[in-house]
Amino acid sequence: MRLTRRQLLVRGAFATGGLLIGGVVLRYATFLEASPKAGLRMLTDREVEILSALLLTCFPGAEGMPPADLEFLIPHIDDFLWHNDPETRSLFRAMLHVIDDHARVFRFSRFVELDPKTQAAEVRAWELTPIYLKKAAFRSLKLIIGMHYMDQPDVRPAMGWYLGCSPSHLAPSRGGGAGV
Repeated sequence: MRLTRRQLLVRGAFATGGLLIGGVVLRYATFLEASPKAGLRMLTDREVEILSALLLTCFPGAEGMPPADLEFLIPHIDDFLWHNDPETRSLFRAMLHVIDDHARVFRFSRFVELDPKTQAAEVRAWELTPIYLKKAAFRSLKLIIGMHYMDQPDVRPAMGWYLGCSPSHLAPSRGGGAGV
């Protein structure tokens, strides 16, 4: 049986597409079966590594704010994922791998292996991308880590912010003066 040029191109395109999709499925299916890191329920060693680098990049402790406390944040984020729906768990974990793989493709190195300045540039690229779905996915991940950063014990006092409607004399004070 002889193939025409058009048939060869079409079949080649389908085969290439199938191989690409199969490779992506195999790449991301492996993280679903990976065992969680010791002491955690959801996040694997690799995901903790990526999340740690991302937390330290997003919250480096600049301008009077405390840096991300990984011993506080990682277990809290893991617990949040454990008590959330399966789709949120999978999407959050997949997004961590996508960020790492994105850096491999565009920076020729894993996200965790980049220097802090390049990691910050990579995060900034995710924030400013014109691709709506990419930006929305990153914002979702950033929302979850930002929520937990705000729960870190030393963050709200550093901001001079407290929860509640207490009168100013009951609010935590800044430097011994009147409350917030």
